[in-house]
Amino acid sequence: MGLVMTLGIRSFSMLTTAWNDTQSLAQLSDYADTAFDMIEIDLKDVLSAELSGVSIIGIDQTVSNTREFNRADDASDRLIIPIQGSFTGGSLQQTRSIQYQVVRDNGRSMLRRTMGNLGDPNPSSVAFDIIPLADTLRFDIAFATGDADMPWAGEWSSDALPVAVRVSMTLAVPVEGYAYRQVSRKEVFMVHVR
Repeated sequence: MGLVMTLGIRSFSMLTTAWNDTQSLAQLSDYADTAFDMIEIDLKDVLSAELSGVSIIGIDQTVSNTREFNRADDASDRLIIPIQGSFTGGSLQQTRSIQYQVVRDNGRSMLRRTMGNLGDPNPSSVAFDIIPLADTLRFDIAFATGDADMPWAGEWSSDALPVAVRVSMTLAVPVEGYAYRQVSRKEVFMVHVR
């Protein structure tokens, strides 16, 4: 009877650990899906650079990785998108600049979406944390140039819009011991001008 109980307790413990790991991965996957969905929506509402006088801005940044997980530096890029859309339930179309950036605080990382006036170099009047907490968050942006010799650029400051935006993201959280659970995603969004 003692042997059966020991095996049962051990099996239950292993099952609980597996369930917690699955929940961690599912939550990370949901965060990544939400981030990509929001970026896709904003890129569908991008304004014509010729008409608005404002283009997409892409800033390539890295920060030191102080954790044990994959000791490479973290990509910490910023993406600013000029858009036109309806905000806060209003019916009028308005223009805004939307920024995606990684915010790090107390060893944790968040992907924050902020909004500001059109053309603001650091829009931050309205903030929303898309990914509220991750131990590691790598956010890397590349821009399709339309040039066969250099098809992708890590930064974007051209007055014209890029052909496409490629977003790569890795999220990781620690689990028991020194193991990490991670989700990595990459997606290319075509830029269609309104």
